[in-house]
Amino acid sequence: MKTFMFVLAAILVVGFNALAQDVPNGEIGISVDVSGNPLVVANVADETVVGLTPGVTAALVPDGAGAFLDGADLPNPVYSNIVASSVPGQVEVSGESSGLVILSFALPYALYSDGSTSGIVHMDYNGTSACWTNASASAEVHYFNPKNPETIVLDPTEGNVTDIYLGGIFSVDAHTEAGVYTGTALVTAAYASN
Repeated sequence: MKTFMFVLAAILVVGFNALAQDVPNGEIGISVDVSGNPLVVANVADETVVGLTPGVTAALVPDGAGAFLDGADLPNPVYSNIVASSVPGQVEVSGESSGLVILSFALPYALYSDGSTSGIVHMDYNGTSACWTNASASAEVHYFNPKNPETIVLDPTEGNVTDIYLGGIFSVDAHTEAGVYTGTALVTAAYASN
């Protein structure tokens, strides 16, 4: 019985190979010319906050032009000094004119010293912690929460960039020693699919 099954299988394989060899075939080459501009994300400025003291919390809102808004309801020289001395983080995104791009961030929630001091600076973000604006547009500032992906429209003028600014809410622990505390925010950009 095993011999019969082996002979039958061999005949079927040889038969199918013979049929497959009789089928004419051809090929079609496929070529895709992808045009357009690749996305480029370039660092313009690292976020620098100056003047915070232990026990202080400050919400710093970027103004869309390379500075922070001074949103103190009442005259507050301490807060105003922090705002005036600090710089929001900034990246420029360039690519296809008027292209839809999805931004996403990997954000720090704590800033640490280099080990020469002790303490921590906590960070959080809300709906005014980041913004984007186009150079050739009407200077309209679009605020968003960097904890969530954001779809932006690249500058409509070829060669211009779209600026992305990052602020945040900084809370210094009460027992934090004077020093520099650092972290890194990563920005990812990808064209949105249609």
